[in-house]
Amino acid sequence: MEKCVTKQFDNITQKMREAQIQLLYRQTWTGLIGVLIVTLTSCVAFWHVVPQWKLSLWAGISVLVTLIRGYIIFAFQQRAPLIFDINRWATLHVLGVLVSGLMWAIPPVFLWPTDSVYQLVWPVVILPLSAAAVATYYTWTLSYTSFVFLTVLPLSLRFFYEGGVLMNILGLLSLFFIAVLLRAGSVMHTASVCASEIGIRNEILNNDLNKGIVAREQLNEQLHLEIAERILSEKKLGKQNQELLRLNGELTSTTSNLELANRKLEDAIADINQLSGMLPICSFCKNIRNDQGYYEQIEEYIHKHSGVDFSHTICPSCIKKYYPEEYEDE
Repeated sequence: MEKCVTKQFDNITQKMREAQIQLLYRQTWTGLIGVLIVTLTSCVAFWHVVPQWKLSLWAGISVLVTLIRGYIIFAFQQRAPLIFDINRWATLHVLGVLVSGLMWAIPPVFLWPTDSVYQLVWPVVILPLSAAAVATYYTWTLSYTSFVFLTVLPLSLRFFYEGGVLMNILGLLSLFFIAVLLRAGSVMHTASVCASEIGIRNEILNNDLNKGIVAREQLNEQLHLEIAERILSEKKLGKQNQELLRLNGELTSTTSNLELANRKLEDAIADINQLSGMLPICSFCKNIRNDQGYYEQIEEYIHKHSGVDFSHTICPSCIKKYYPEEYEDE
């Protein structure tokens, strides 16, 4: 159980990481376009107050870094949707942010104008850029924190280096601005993580629910099949019961017929048994005495007691005795 929970937790964490990186790369396009615009605008603003070769070199490298980062974003969007390589893309994004942040750390050190009016232009350029970076990179903490420190901290140190009440105040305000940006980024990052986690958990729950619905439908279908098979079996059993009842009826009828036949047989046997033993018969006329004491012809007596019928004929001896004329003619 613990392994299953741990595996599910790791799966949710990995999906959240992937969602954060995808949103990070999707929002970086806007940031890169803004960096290009600010870089070119800064070149125009400081063209006559900063050595032009330094400004051109810085702008060229900054544009090159921005183009490389744009290519990385394009490659990320064209990649196969693999979850396990997401950490590599996160590392590439952080490296790109570090290089871009270092490029914006150069102006307070090497491109700082001597004119006090133009010195206030760099804060106007860098501080909004840092705030925009927080709004763009808030889904990945390491990206926006590194950019804020690399851009605002050198500017604050430059203010302290210049000295004076105004510059020191600007330096303190710059440090305070770093804290504000980090706090805002933390709040936005937490909200993003919570929203992403809720969305992923809802997706997992929906998937589990869909699986449960599919399993329920399969069970219902299986249950319907089993019910149909049971109904068919009950019909077959009913037919078999009807056949059994019919056979039982036939058996009962046969038994009744057999009993009737047995009774008839017993009666016949009884009649036959009555003919067994000593039977009184006349020695001359061959009449037999019945149960009532009267004499009757032997044929009639046997017919009553056994159901045997007689057909009368005459044997050769009797023909010779009683009909000698016919016997001689033959």
